[in-house]
Amino acid sequence: MKVRAIVAIVLVVLTLAVLVSPGQTMSMAYWVGYAVCHQMPSHSFFMGKHQMPLCARCTGTFLASLITVLWFLVVKRDKSTLLPPLPIEFVLLAFLAIWALDGLNGTLAELDLFHLYAPGNSIRMVSGLLAGTSIGVFAVYLFNNVVWKLPKEEPLAKNPDDLAIILALDGLLSLMVVFGPSWLVLVLGVLGILGVLVLLWMFMLSILLMLVGKVGAFVEWRDLLWAGLAALLAAALFVVSIDLVRFLMTHRLPPTW
Repeated sequence: MKVRAIVAIVLVVLTLAVLVSPGQTMSMAYWVGYAVCHQMPSHSFFMGKHQMPLCARCTGTFLASLITVLWFLVVKRDKSTLLPPLPIEFVLLAFLAIWALDGLNGTLAELDLFHLYAPGNSIRMVSGLLAGTSIGVFAVYLFNNVVWKLPKEEPLAKNPDDLAIILALDGLLSLMVVFGPSWLVLVLGVLGILGVLVLLWMFMLSILLMLVGKVGAFVEWRDLLWAGLAALLAAALFVVSIDLVRFLMTHRLPPTW
C-alpha cells in the first residue's frame, strides 16, 4: 500500500477515534502537548468548556507543520532535497522572525513593559501558522537529505504558488479553529498533536540515522520499517521523559477533559 493511502487511513481512523471517544483521546493528547507547550489557559482556545491540548501559538505551529509535510507528500516531493529558491527562503525566514517577535511582544506585555501591540490568541495562532510552515519546509528538507539514497534534485517549493497554497490551507484551518463547531475544533486540536508527533518522528529518525552512519541508505518508504519504529519509540521516550521532568519541576499536571 502506498504511503499516501496509509496516511489517509491514519487520518480517518484518528478522526473517528476523536469523535467516538473524545475523553480518552484528549487525555493522551494533553500529555503529548505537556511535553512541548506551556498550555496556559489564557493563551489557549477552548472547545466549549474544554481547553485545547496546545496553546494558540503552538496549535498554529504544529498544525501548519503537519499540513506542510502532508502537502509535500501529496504533490510527490517527499524525496526532493533542494531548498526553495532564495526569495522563498527569505519569506520562510521572515515567517520565523514574525513568530519570534510576536512571542517577544507577548512576553513584554505580560511583564507590563513596552510592547508594540496587544497580544491575543488569534495573533498568536497566525504567527504560529507562519512559523509552522517554515518549520515544515526545513524539516522535510533535513529528512529527505538524511534518509534517501536516490533523492530528487528538485526544490521542495518550486515557486510562490506552492507556498501560497500551503498558506491558504493554513488560513482555512485557523478559521476553523476560531469559528468552527466544537467537534471540528476538537479534531483540529488532535491534528495539532499529530503534528507534534510527526515532527518528533522525523527529527528522531534523522538523528538516529546520522548516529549509526546510515545517511542516504534507503530507497523506498517500506525500507524504513524498522528504523521508523525505532524513531517512533525514541519520540515516545522523549515525550515521556520531558513530561516527567516538567512534572518534577512544576508539580503541575496537564489540563484534563
